[in-house]
Amino acid sequence: MKRKFATVLGSAVKNFDSKEYHSVVAMSGTTIVTFKSETEPAVGSLALLECYAVGDVIPWADVEGETVKEGRAFNVLKMYTTSEAFNSAKEQAKALEGLTL
Repeated sequence: MKRKFATVLGSAVKNFDSKEYHSVVAMSGTTIVTFKSETEPAVGSLALLECYAVGDVIPWADVEGETVKEGRAFNVLKMYTTSEAFNSAKEQAKALEGLTL
């Protein structure tokens, strides 16, 4: 599992099992990523994703040690934020670098 940020490009409302969700398309570096969201994201917001590749262990699986199967890689949304909040956090972290209590 890797974590990465992706910028939201847009979303479309979908229905599955009588539940409505947003199918979101985002850009991470030069790669397009997709994921599901219960809420509609603002275009341009940053999404923090957990990305599971083939062979990664699924932490919430019913079977201990269950892994992502071939062709079934997926992304899980952890949160949305703004670029301003992200940049502010980076600046604050840099200012605290090397300090100890």
